[in-house]
Amino acid sequence: MAEQVITPPTRSSGFRALMRHRNYAILWTSQGISLLGDRFHWVAISLWVYAQTGSALSVSYAVIALMVGPAAVGLFAGVLVDRWNRKWTMILADLVRAALVAAIPLLMSRDIRLVYLDLFLVSCATAFFRPAMLATLPSTVAKTDLLPANSFFATIDTGTEIIGPVLAGFIVQLKGYSAAMYIDAVSYVVSAMLLGFLSVRQRVSGPLGSRSPNFMKDFIAGLQYVRGDRLQLGLLSLIFLGWWVSGLNSLQTPFAKGVIGLSDQEFGWFNGVWGIGFVFASLLLGWYGASSPKGQLILGSFIGWALATGVLGASANKGMLFVAVFWVGFMNISLFIGLATTVMEITPQEMLGRVLAIRQIAFAMVRVLAMLGFGLLGDWFNIRFSILAMACLSVFGVLVGMLLFPEVAGYGGTANGQSIQLFSRVRGRFPDIPRPTLATLLLDSRDLAYEGQSQRTQNAVALLISGAAWVGFLIRNPRAALFVPATIAAAVAFKLATSAVKGRQGSKNVLQRPATVEKESDEGRRRPLVAGPTSE
Repeated sequence: MAEQVITPPTRSSGFRALMRHRNYAILWTSQGISLLGDRFHWVAISLWVYAQTGSALSVSYAVIALMVGPAAVGLFAGVLVDRWNRKWTMILADLVRAALVAAIPLLMSRDIRLVYLDLFLVSCATAFFRPAMLATLPSTVAKTDLLPANSFFATIDTGTEIIGPVLAGFIVQLKGYSAAMYIDAVSYVVSAMLLGFLSVRQRVSGPLGSRSPNFMKDFIAGLQYVRGDRLQLGLLSLIFLGWWVSGLNSLQTPFAKGVIGLSDQEFGWFNGVWGIGFVFASLLLGWYGASSPKGQLILGSFIGWALATGVLGASANKGMLFVAVFWVGFMNISLFIGLATTVMEITPQEMLGRVLAIRQIAFAMVRVLAMLGFGLLGDWFNIRFSILAMACLSVFGVLVGMLLFPEVAGYGGTANGQSIQLFSRVRGRFPDIPRPTLATLLLDSRDLAYEGQSQRTQNAVALLISGAAWVGFLIRNPRAALFVPATIAAAVAFKLATSAVKGRQGSKNVLQRPATVEKESDEGRRRPLVAGPTSE
């Protein structure tokens, strides 16, 4: 079949209009079938592993196996997605996942460790599929339709999250765990067959093959592109600054059941309300969000997500908890849609796979750190305090990101210039103050007696030794060890504040110096120079 060029219309009137785009309809349908199958195998594998082992830790291993794949091969996959034909990348990834999932019943009867390896390989295949799918989406609709297109993709995702577990539980009870696995495998095959009808044109970044000398250049080029674009760098930095509320995933069950006291049935409704928030936000943005200023949507949803999480942590009763979790879901999916749409709009097609893979790795890193860190904090202190702490950290991080990267708030809509001027005006109060990076603060020379590179090496070694000592301290005395990074953070904040004050005073002196010189020059012109005694 010959590849054809898509010339989509400039306007969209909603879901029906988008589904008239042949390639979008194929991609949306295949993704919906595949996601529904995912819900089957996810429910079945968690129940099956627990039934086999009776260990919650074993279930955690299965969860980790499904998460570490993107972090392990993400950047590698991103380069290849930009280099390979994305349509065939998705088809092969679906077929590989079908074979791996179909093998789980056999592996479960042999050795559960083989199941963990199988799940890891499934997540690695997903690390190829998802960037390829998201990078293909902009080629199926007009640029102005990207936000509703992403919204309806999110709708099918959250819709299967609500319906899938119910159907999976029914199938497991009726036919057993193996049946759910085979249904998921069939869903991947059907998805691959539908993707075979895609017809999109793609610009590739380089020749096929990871052994090519250009492979590492492609890898570095992706990082350099993100670093060199202020908007891309701001969007990536916001993940590290504000995505800490994703740690709620590890605390929602102990908080809802242990602190608030929900029954098993009420906990099911709790998750359902969360999913309803997803669906509402997806549909509203799909119908009415095409003209929304995307930068303001991102930052507003980010802060709203963190605040709703804080309200959830402060909930005193079931009613307050249910209202809060609705807004957690609503703001979370609004943020995801805004981020995905913006990245697709501003990224060149030949770079999109690498950029999406870089972001996928960042999400995985922060999500794992947040779940582990705030999970430990909940065990050491209490769960309510941990949720409030993650919400406060995220709000603070997003506010810092808004000041450092005003380009994010200014992206999209008619308020572009006004938003940039607002944040630039705040940051402009310190015009001549250098903005050192974290590496500069930690590694650069602070003693003029040493050469710069020599001092950087010594500082790096000292930091490594100090970090290793702190890890040992953390293992021996976790509560006391938490005060060490808090003290360091306070010291760094004090140092930055004093540097800012000195820099501002220095800039004032520089500005005042020409006026002083001019005044002295005027006085010199007014008073004649007299050499010798004068009479009064």
